[in-house]
Amino acid sequence: MEVIDGTTVKRYGIAPAGGVCVVVPPSALREVITAATWVGADAATAEQALASSHRRPVAQAAGRRISVIAFATAEDYTSQEVHLHVGRRGLVAVCPESLMPVMREAVSRVRRGPAEAMLAVLSMLAHQAAAAVQDLSAEANRLDQRSIGLAADAQRRTVSGLRHRLFALQQLWNAHHVMCTVDDTLADALSRAGRRRLRQSGVIFEASAAAAAQVYSLLGDTLDRYSAVISERLTLVTVIFLPLTVSSGFFGMNFGWMTDHIGSAAAFAVLGIVAPLALVGLTVLTARRISGT
Repeated sequence: MEVIDGTTVKRYGIAPAGGVCVVVPPSALREVITAATWVGADAATAEQALASSHRRPVAQAAGRRISVIAFATAEDYTSQEVHLHVGRRGLVAVCPESLMPVMREAVSRVRRGPAEAMLAVLSMLAHQAAAAVQDLSAEANRLDQRSIGLAADAQRRTVSGLRHRLFALQQLWNAHHVMCTVDDTLADALSRAGRRRLRQSGVIFEASAAAAAQVYSLLGDTLDRYSAVISERLTLVTVIFLPLTVSSGFFGMNFGWMTDHIGSAAAFAVLGIVAPLALVGLTVLTARRISGT
């Protein structure tokens, strides 16, 4: 299928009968409306779709006119809106400029009508989600295997941020799955072969959502392990300094017997250094034995 820039639509006459795909950035509202009218799509729906941002994918169909709001997964794992408007003579794809190269590549391989081009875009978005969850899984495994250093708080924030992204993507991909396989609005407007391709995209979205849920759980275990290690470190510090605190408090009391009998260097070395260290060692060994049992 021929792919053209939305800014050049006015140079053309009637859209080719074989169908075209017009790629337009969301900032060019006039070009979107012009392109939708040119290919026979619903220009009013296209304009309304750009009036506000969306949180979930949605599909509308009226005869051969189909409008779909889907979401792409960017390199930084954020979601980007993609609007697809199908008309009798072509497809209007409204997407960010960073997504236009892959959009053109996906549509240029289509040899059939506009609905087939729309399905190709949805399939591309589904495979994009699958690739993203694989990268996120690798990142989660790396964070899980990393040793906890002194910058544990920074590591915890990184893991928490990754979990937040995973949760949002999981919900979004589940919504795509529902739109492609459960909701009949889009499926009823397609041919039998088109429904089969739509279900394939829905299955990929479902698998990506399930994988995201597993990675989300893995990172939850990672956070629990980080918390356990930090607690153990705090406990060890307490175990070490508690005997020293007791010793310093005892020898800080200036009662008569102590001032009369503890005045030599040997007494200071034994009672002020050796005894506290021995008490620390005994406390640590006792704590390890108790934790071992």
